[in-house]
Amino acid sequence: MTENTRRRTDLVKAVIAVVLLFAGAGAQMRTRRPKTPAQHGKEFSSLPELMREGLHEQFTALSFTVWHDSPLTDQKLDAVAKHADKLREFARRIPTFKSSYFGERSEEDRTMVDAKAEAVAGLAQLLAGAAQTRDAKTVDKLLTQIEATCNACHARFRRELSTQYVEQTQPKN
Repeated sequence: MTENTRRRTDLVKAVIAVVLLFAGAGAQMRTRRPKTPAQHGKEFSSLPELMREGLHEQFTALSFTVWHDSPLTDQKLDAVAKHADKLREFARRIPTFKSSYFGERSEEDRTMVDAKAEAVAGLAQLLAGAAQTRDAKTVDKLLTQIEATCNACHARFRRELSTQYVEQTQPKN
């Protein structure tokens, strides 16, 4: 064999090895279920985890899609409906952490948690419906209402996360 033929043969072998390596990795990835933090059935060990990996993740996806990635195409509205459905489910889980997270709080605070969690769940359900019927104007209004409802709890329990608090602390020009 000539030197050029040997190099080509080695190059072909290397290309085949790389292709087989990627094909094997791709097959392995397809058989594994991807890890997504905000799966519907995910269990959360604490309210902060539910907020961070559940509600906040879904709200962020919604706010980006609705407010920052216009126009709202049919594909984006389908994604909005899915995220809203997950947000609804996660909001309904908030009261399960009442005793561990709000146990020392007043009855008024615990009642507020239930009411706001149910309000977010209801608004998220309406949001999913509006997205499914392609009503972009209502989608925007409902997401604004969800944000306000979330902020009502943040203003009381997590002031540093409240947009009202952040806006008030920004320096004025």
